[in-house]
Amino acid sequence: MKKLTLITGALSLLVASSAMGGGVNFAWNDCVGGGGVADRTVACTNSGSGFAYASLNPSQSYPNVGATDVFVDVYPAVAIGSWWNPTPTTTRWGSAATDPASGACTGWWAAAPNGGITFQPPQAVVVSSSRLRIRITTIVGAGEEQPMEPGTEYFVGSLELKFNAGTADNPECSAGGLIGIAVFPPSGMVDIRGIVILQPGQPDNIETAVDVANCVTFQNPPTRQCPGATPTQKSTWGSIKALYR
Repeated sequence: MKKLTLITGALSLLVASSAMGGGVNFAWNDCVGGGGVADRTVACTNSGSGFAYASLNPSQSYPNVGATDVFVDVYPAVAIGSWWNPTPTTTRWGSAATDPASGACTGWWAAAPNGGITFQPPQAVVVSSSRLRIRITTIVGAGEEQPMEPGTEYFVGSLELKFNAGTADNPECSAGGLIGIAVFPPSGMVDIRGIVILQPGQPDNIETAVDVANCVTFQNPPTRQCPGATPTQKSTWGSIKALYR
């Protein structure tokens, strides 16, 4: 129990009131404003997939957004094995720029002439035996930058969890886990947290405050529940290009 307390405290996946001035959101099936839910429970029968939608009610005006980076931490209820982190990772994980069905929050790139392109690195980062980190990036073409304003919930990308490969009766699938937008940097990594907002010629801002909830569960495991609200941080980061070299 003490170890679990330390893990969830370090994870710092938060649930907070929208009265705090906006922030990041994460929910299954739709964005938070469209009625997204906090848990996805399935039969492990080798079929289907689920989407968790990341969104942002920005804390300040961003007049020329060219890209966003969402950093997601995954805490399985059992040690990470080949189900959570297969080779290639795309067997289990995917991402998309398709707006949630409700239309309650549209992509920040919606008005860009050529839309947005969403992608993720080919492999997840295995931080420890109990933690994965996944990155979701969405970009628009040069000269097609878009504004983001406080008071609006913008869709910033979805994370797909696939149930269609090696899932049937798999104990890792049955045990489930906790998934959320990261606000704590893994040891040895650059201090990248939350949702990164990139504007040409400007310092990159990282949004880590929480609007409603930045944490979901898979299979609602009793040992991996979203912790309560704690103080949040904000910082800047300007080295996204180096990570693609």
